[in-house]
Amino acid sequence: MAQRRTPRFIDLEIEVDGSPEEVWSAIATGPGITAWLQPTDVEEREGGRFAFDMGAGMNESGKVTAWDPPRWFATGGVEWRAADGRTAKLATEWVIRARSGALASCVRS
Repeated sequence: MAQRRTPRFIDLEIEVDGSPEEVWSAIATGPGITAWLQPTDVEEREGGRFAFDMGAGMNESGKVTAWDPPRWFATGGVEWRAADGRTAKLATEWVIRARSGALASCVRS
C-alpha cells in the first residue's frame, strides 16, 4: 500500500517598495520570474502553461490555476522530482495587496 503524505504549507508575507503592477510583472510573467529566479515561461491566462528550467535536465511544468492581474496568480500541477527519486506535487499562490504609500504586499503559500 502506498504511503500517503501529509500536505505541507509555507506562508510568507513580504512588503516590497513597488506598485502592485510592478510586483505583478516580477512574479506572474515569464520575463519577470526569469529575471530573479530561473528561466520561466508563463502562458498569461488561467489554464495556461507554466514551465521552468532549473538546468541539468530539471524542466518542470504545470498550469496557471489563477490569473487576476495585478492581484492573484497561482500555479499547480507541478511535479517536483528530488535527486533521490522522490516526487511531490507543488502549488504556488501569490496574492498582491496594495499598502499605504507605494508598498505592495505579496503572500505566497
